[in-house]
Amino acid sequence: MLVGIAICISDSVRRAGDCPARFGGEEFAVLLPGLSAIEAVGVAETIRLKVECWSEDPTVTTVSIGAASMTPAAGMHWSDLIEAADKALYAAKANGRNQTMLASVPKLSLVA
Repeated sequence: MLVGIAICISDSVRRAGDCPARFGGEEFAVLLPGLSAIEAVGVAETIRLKVECWSEDPTVTTVSIGAASMTPAAGMHWSDLIEAADKALYAAKANGRNQTMLASVPKLSLVA
């Protein structure tokens, strides 16, 4: 199952610099540098639909996706992006699964 989902992901991200990776047990992460939040959600939806169509029974094999976008700035860390995407993932699961949710990344202040 995980191999099939990994193939669906790798088939959906083809630009140089896109970076799909297994992030944990049943979780994957895809870094999409240079894309806007809307474009990233488009890629996420492509992945979600490929997984749904790949399965013999689309009601059994689905994915929930949390997407987050940020513009690097002083005081921001990659972990903030991961945390925002993770929260959006759990919101997608709580809202019925098999969907993509876009997180809002709060602006962080630089403390001098």
